[in-house]
This record gives sequence, structure tokens and C-alpha cells, in this order.
Amino acid sequence: MPQSPTPYSGSPPTQATTSLDHYFNVSRRGSSVKTEVLAGIATFLAGMYIIVVNPAILSDAGIPFSAALSATVVISFFSSLAMGLYARNPILVAPGMGMNALFTYTLVLGAGLSWEVALGCVFWSGCCSRF
Repeated sequence: MPQSPTPYSGSPPTQATTSLDHYFNVSRRGSSVKTEVLAGIATFLAGMYIIVVNPAILSDAGIPFSAALSATVVISFFSSLAMGLYARNPILVAPGMGMNALFTYTLVLGAGLSWEVALGCVFWSGCCSRF
């Protein structure tokens, strides 16, 4: 009597793998946990330049490089974590380079505003665009 084929090949999935699959609906979307982990690593490596370029742009405006670096890392980490865990959407969230260039080269260096005032303008523009 022939044996029936097993539903998977290789080692059985671990509890952590099945929990991740269940929470994020990976299999239902036609993917695997391994593929998603590799995609996450590739996304991190592709977006890693922002960790250095963002503080470099902001330091041209007078913001200390170490403060801008810390803020970039913390904001990117928590916003990407929120997108992944709360929204269940695997998107890297990081500061936008266009807004940083506008902030530094137009508002601070071009118009002569202090970086504190220019940062307040960016904050209020974000609040006003919500409505």
C-alpha cells in the first residue's frame, strides 16, 4: 500500500513560524514567512541610506548630526513597527528626503529662517494638511 504524500517538505514549521503566518496571513496571500523575512531584510538594506543622508541634510541647516541621526533611527523604527504590527502592512516608513531638502535649502539657507522656526513651519504644515 503506497504512503500518502506529506503536505510539506523538509522540517515541520515551528510555533513561531505558524504564529507569524497566522497573524500576518502570509500563506493566504501566497507567500511564506521565509520570503517575507528576506524581503524585510532587502527593504531595510535598500532604505538604510536614509539613516546617513537625512542627518547630513539636516546638519546643513544647523541641527546637530547626532541628534538628527538619533531622531531618524527612532522615528523610522517606531513608525515601521506600527505599520507592521498595527496595520499589518509591511512598509518601511522613514523621513522624506524632499521635505528635508525643502526644510534645509529653502527655508533655512534660502529664506534665512532659524532651523527651530523652520521646523515649526513644517510641523504646522503637517497639522494643516490633515484637514
